[in-house]
Amino acid sequence: MIVGATNSSSDASQKGGFNNNLVIRIPFPKDAEKMKTTLVKVGLQSQITQFEKTLNAAAEDASQFAKKVFIDAVKKMTIKDAISILKGKDNAATNYLKHQTSNELYVKFKPIVKRSIAKVDLTKHWNMLADRYNAIPLSQKVNPDLEDYITNHAINGLFLLIANEEKEIRNNPKARISEILQKVFK
Repeated sequence: MIVGATNSSSDASQKGGFNNNLVIRIPFPKDAEKMKTTLVKVGLQSQITQFEKTLNAAAEDASQFAKKVFIDAVKKMTIKDAISILKGKDNAATNYLKHQTSNELYVKFKPIVKRSIAKVDLTKHWNMLADRYNAIPLSQKVNPDLEDYITNHAINGLFLLIANEEKEIRNNPKARISEILQKVFK
């Protein structure tokens, strides 16, 4: 479980870890799809693309802090939990981590995402797009909570990566890189 969580956190926190991975890439906020469509029509596709890259960069920056939360959850695991995970489905460990860490991840991630948003200058990109859109006559004003949006998508993306890692470890002997994984999954 630590291997999957560590690899997933590391992969997600790399430059392009979210943006270049179509499985976890954070899209333009659904609440603002009409805004995106309208802005593309008026020639702002490159600004939309830059905003989406920056949105994902904020998630990548925050993801580096997930590893510790996951490792702490594994350390608190009981023998009963471990047996249940071992005998469980391909995503039993992922479901355990999700159940044990989602609330803590959200609480810890949100301030990190807020700092990441400032670090990657996301607000500048968003404000430019929102201002341009809101200036269009008869447009419905848009301003989704980007901190919440990125936080939730980053956490969900990490769990998708962990589930993929877990499935690989369970089904592919070559993915069992530690001696203990090799013994457990004989």
